Amino acid sequence: MSSASLPAIEGHEVRVSPAAGWRTFSNLKISPAIQRSLDAFRAALPELLKAKTESQVWVAFSGDQRIAFGPTKSQVYQVCLERGLAKGTFIVRMIEPETTDEWDFAHDS
Repeated sequence: MSSASLPAIEGHEVRVSPAAGWRTFSNLKISPAIQRSLDAFRAALPELLKAKTESQVWVAFSGDQRIAFGPTKSQVYQVCLERGLAKGTFIVRMIEPETTDEWDFAHDS
């Protein structure tokens, strides 16, 4: 399988396999604020899955704090902006089980 290089993103090489439809971002760093938000989401995920409803499909975290629930990603994102959170300081994720290995999931044989 051949891959092509794309222009660097902030000094990080992006590798693409057009045939497979996937990309990897070598050495890409996640900001500490976003990493805290991802860690909080992952820690809360088992309880979020149990409590998930039709009106609580998406959730936002900023750092360790859960900010909002909503039925759509755009609605939850808008709540974050209305609360004065800056873009890049929060995450909005669908409440669904995470895969442990995206490579295996994307390339199931």
